[in-house]
Amino acid sequence: MTGWLARADNLYVHPVTLSVVIPCYNEATLEDCVNGVLSIEDDTLALEVIIVDDGSTDGSLQVAERLANCVPGIVVLRHERNQGKGAALRTGLKAASGAFVAIQDADLEYDPADLKRLLIREAAGLVGEVPRLLRGEAL
Repeated sequence: MTGWLARADNLYVHPVTLSVVIPCYNEATLEDCVNGVLSIEDDTLALEVIIVDDGSTDGSLQVAERLANCVPGIVVLRHERNQGKGAALRTGLKAASGAFVAIQDADLEYDPADLKRLLIREAAGLVGEVPRLLRGEAL
């Protein structure tokens, strides 16, 4: 088996599906975030993008719905009223079906490209390197 998500024990086969949960509350950067996430998809990585609108009042829900109508694999879930980031994450995580699940804040605090680097590290058995990435250190 070849490819960057292959392991000797055949635990991973590609394409691997990564579910990306994006909690959203009044986020002007939502579309940029989703586009960044979508940019990491390739023939070895399929994406399931789950946007959880947490009662936004600024049009974020409409942006999310428009994206879902244009791009297969985007799911939009909504809380009628703001329940907080934790509730939005729980809602998104319950809906996730991928082999891997990641959380991507809609405000782009983290670069969506880092998600792919994390998967490569996981496939290579280097999950201990994750804290370095979160501290902003080079991998």
